[in-house]
Amino acid sequence: MFHPATIARILALLGLGALSACGSSTQAPSHTPDCCTPDFGPENDASADLSSSPDLAAPDAAADVGPDLGPDLAPDLARDATPDAAAQPEPDAQPSPADAPTDMGIDAQRAAQLVISPLQVELEGTVGQTGPTVMLVVANAGDVATSALTVVIEGANAQDFKVATNGCLAPLAGLSSCQVGVAFQPQTAGMKAAVLKVSSPLGGMATATLTGTAQFPSTLTITPGSATFGPTAVGSTTPATTFQVKNTGATATAALTANTSSAEFTITANACGGASLPPSGTCNVSVAFSPASPGTKNGSLTVMGGANEIFIAPLHGSTP
Repeated sequence: MFHPATIARILALLGLGALSACGSSTQAPSHTPDCCTPDFGPENDASADLSSSPDLAAPDAAADVGPDLGPDLAPDLARDATPDAAAQPEPDAQPSPADAPTDMGIDAQRAAQLVISPLQVELEGTVGQTGPTVMLVVANAGDVATSALTVVIEGANAQDFKVATNGCLAPLAGLSSCQVGVAFQPQTAGMKAAVLKVSSPLGGMATATLTGTAQFPSTLTITPGSATFGPTAVGSTTPATTFQVKNTGATATAALTANTSSAEFTITANACGGASLPPSGTCNVSVAFSPASPGTKNGSLTVMGGANEIFIAPLHGSTP
């Protein structure tokens, strides 16, 4: 038998209201409603006792059927006298799994799953100084809450980064988020890398890559501060990117040098090599990308002179 809620939904879908007393029913009626019973009237009362008339009394199906019909037809008459099975009220149907009450419209709950954005953070800083805080968003993509969260920074240069703010300590409810702030505090000059990890026993782990370029306090600046070359086939060379070097100090620089950290990043023009820049003076260095093997490539352009005269520009490239 269908669950009442299932019946109600089916009726609503079909645009039907409650069934009338004379309509169809999912159950065999225990009696026939008056509105479904023909009115025979007193003179035609079908319920009159026909057994009072000897001529109209119904013969016993098992009795002698007489010589004209023969005994071979007795079983047929007995069978015909048995009420038709199709006319008998059907017993209540047993409920099937499909008819069992369910929480229809409610999907199975998804397990807790931590995700983070952005997946990569690139920072710049000065040796001995703490840079600005960059915020990352941690979210629970599941329906079930996580357990308590743990936030750590690991990797070769973990000491050069720090968790500046942490709003991700308590369990994170389903489909909700929190924020973590990281800052760059380089101890030495150069390129740095680490990994931010946010984890929970219920929710797994989400990670973001942290990279940074640390400069000594310097009177030199380079514009642009970095360069990314588009996908380039192995053995090909990209158009060069030109960097402008400027002396922001109050005195002239020492003779400058410029070099790249990888042979796949090539200096194609260098007006800064051996030059001494006066205050506010500038010179240009151009760099192109020539990958020797497939993959993602990282390097740097370093321009330096005397004390406190150094600047490092990160370089990135890749192959198709």
